[in-house]
Amino acid sequence: MKRIFILALTMLVLLPLAGLFASGQKEGASEVKELICWKWGDPGEFGQGIEDAAWPVIEKELGIKIKTEYFPGISEPEYVIKVSNAIKFGKGPDMMDGNGLILGDLAYQGFCEPIPSQLDKKLQGTLIPSYAKVNYLWQKDGSKVPIWGAMTSSAGGQTVFWNTKMYKEAGLSRSMLTWDETFEFGQKLTKKDADGNITRSGFFLRTGGHVGGIGDKWYPYFLSAGGGSMFERDSSGRIKANLNTDAGRAAVQFYLDGLYKYKIDAMGIPGDVGGWEKGQTATVSSRRSWVPNDVKTNAPEMYQYLAAGPIPVRKKGMKSITTSHTYGIAVNPKISKARKEAVWSVLSRLNDDDLIKARTNDIGVWLPTKVSQGKPPFDEKVWDQYLDANANVINRVEGPRFATAYNVIGEQLNLIFAQELTVEQGLDAASAKLNEMFEGVVLKN
Repeated sequence: MKRIFILALTMLVLLPLAGLFASGQKEGASEVKELICWKWGDPGEFGQGIEDAAWPVIEKELGIKIKTEYFPGISEPEYVIKVSNAIKFGKGPDMMDGNGLILGDLAYQGFCEPIPSQLDKKLQGTLIPSYAKVNYLWQKDGSKVPIWGAMTSSAGGQTVFWNTKMYKEAGLSRSMLTWDETFEFGQKLTKKDADGNITRSGFFLRTGGHVGGIGDKWYPYFLSAGGGSMFERDSSGRIKANLNTDAGRAAVQFYLDGLYKYKIDAMGIPGDVGGWEKGQTATVSSRRSWVPNDVKTNAPEMYQYLAAGPIPVRKKGMKSITTSHTYGIAVNPKISKARKEAVWSVLSRLNDDDLIKARTNDIGVWLPTKVSQGKPPFDEKVWDQYLDANANVINRVEGPRFATAYNVIGEQLNLIFAQELTVEQGLDAASAKLNEMFEGVVLKN
């Protein structure tokens, strides 16, 4: 009887505790039924894959609805301001989808939750070696840490895409490897009308449009001229601009020579990938892994002529260096613990092999993952060429606030290319603005 009484008493104590534990579980991650994701860009933008190929599977398996809200038509800095202000006032989303520039800026302001070590390990294990080392962001204290979030959409370094048919007709069998070859090949490929106006660009240079894009596309030429870094650091880690240097001036002059001396391109003429698809340019400079699938979709008759090559170097024997474009999902640090746990479970599932395959191989959107390499459609020659061109890839986010940094550089480059400023004037102006913007910033590693 005594044992029965003790057992009954124990049950009376444990049952309420069990109910309390169950109640706590109901308020935990398993009871989160919807997550909000803000995404920079247009909902119709080609090559994302995640909304159609991954979210429906995750919603079915985990019982969590992923609601995506898009922000098209605004620049990266504007999106950063919108997200940071929303988080400050408790109105932010659970997740923020964006490129490395955006996430780097948000992370530096303290608006990204650090990635759990097990997910970081998982992500690093999925990436090909040349990309496993470049996925990092900068914290407020100046230290470098793994990217917060997960690879989500098209990634890849900037390369050259060229038209094999046009090259063959010009007596060429490969893309240009040096700047001298760029001018030599470009003159053979460029076509003009009776008045001397370019009707087909031999080598498209990004000289207009969104100024951040101008700076971003110019940067691999600075690196491939021996630039080393946009910044130099003193012994304490404080940084200052490293633009008006021999490499910086040479990279700007490379553009100017292409525009005005050799006339293989011109400001304002149709170009870029859309121009390539219409036969208006033989070569597109500094474009990424979304190009092949874009050509397949928008100009399938042209896909057979698509080839990839490395960023041309200043002189023979120098190393071609490109910059990575990693997109990720960051987690709002101000949401509840339960919502954070729900987000991390979603992002972990997103990076399982079957969902990587579903959002890459099955729809042709390349990610630098081991699952995708050497398998259809990434077993075609253009992808081998693309990988070779990505042999030396670095993170394009060399420090905090790089979305704004590229805007600063691009604005001055645009004025130089339009011949409104000299090379030295433009680089000095960009350097002054960067030095002011990064005054007091210390980078630890």
